[in-house]
Amino acid sequence: MPPTASCNQTTTYSYDGDDRIHLLTAIMPSGTNSQSTEYDYDYSGTPEFYLTLVKYPDPSTGSPSTSSSHQVSYSEVDWCGNVLETIDQKGQGVSNFYDSAGHIAWHSNDATYNYMEYDALGRPTLLSLRNSSDDSVINEVKRVYNGLGQLITEYQEHAGAVNTST
Repeated sequence: MPPTASCNQTTTYSYDGDDRIHLLTAIMPSGTNSQSTEYDYDYSGTPEFYLTLVKYPDPSTGSPSTSSSHQVSYSEVDWCGNVLETIDQKGQGVSNFYDSAGHIAWHSNDATYNYMEYDALGRPTLLSLRNSSDDSVINEVKRVYNGLGQLITEYQEHAGAVNTST
């Protein structure tokens, strides 16, 4: 039975020689262009291959787009495979900074950044959105865990830093 808008949908996957997904295609009903997303990798310079570019479907053709407005690039990766910089569809750079355990400690764009702290077991204890220009806290979440590693308290403040005494 051929695919229709509500049943028998098919997705095909194509892989590269290293068994990484290269092309994902949603087969659409007759009369509609199939939608393909392409994944490109860097195969040199680091111990691991890493994703460098995702080309989302062109709205008019369904093929992987050649327009940067339909792509996300991962332009810098460290030796551990951590993504250091991403360029989004709007051309805005987003930078990631990692702590010594490999957790994201900062995630920033031009106007704001997310700051994160973790406990010794790698659980997030502080998640804070901050203003890049003056380091002021825009909103914040603080988490407390019990001895079994279960989240027991979560404090949230939508207009500044968390105050655990109120």
